[in-house]
Amino acid sequence: MRALSAGISLFIFSVFVSCSTTDFEGTSTYKISDDTRAILKKNGAYANYNQEYNNRDAILGIDPVLYTSPSDTLRKFSGLSIQKLDQLLAGKFIDPDYSLNKAPNAREFIDFMATHPQLSAHGYVINPYKEDYRISIQGLEVADSSIVSPMMKKDFQEFCKDADSLFTGNILYSYWK
Repeated sequence: MRALSAGISLFIFSVFVSCSTTDFEGTSTYKISDDTRAILKKNGAYANYNQEYNNRDAILGIDPVLYTSPSDTLRKFSGLSIQKLDQLLAGKFIDPDYSLNKAPNAREFIDFMATHPQLSAHGYVINPYKEDYRISIQGLEVADSSIVSPMMKKDFQEFCKDADSLFTGNILYSYWK
């Protein structure tokens, strides 16, 4: 049993190491998966979202049982890590070129979050029974001020300069309507 546990721990560690790199300041960055990179290389939106909403919602931490009818319009999510955004893009659950109004698109969000993987995204998903089924990212956040470096704060302010709401005090938070 201990050998199995050690093997699993080694596997998890090797997956983590393969997904992160270190930049010149010694902070961690994220290596976007090859599947997602292949999708991002294609120009133009894809029309066929992955309709497996149970998988989509599981990645987002949303209980799909909450969808009871087409009148249930949307569900909000928060704390979306770059790893989970990578999964959503690779699984074609989110269009890399879709953006909510003036917000950056998913392609821009993942590129920025790769530089600062401590950030998490928030937004909403549209009910799978609705014609406009999708994931919309509304902003970014870091709730723990102890991990916010001056460089992260500067980059965050620049990336989120057009957000409808922007907080850069003890926390970093942006929101596009």
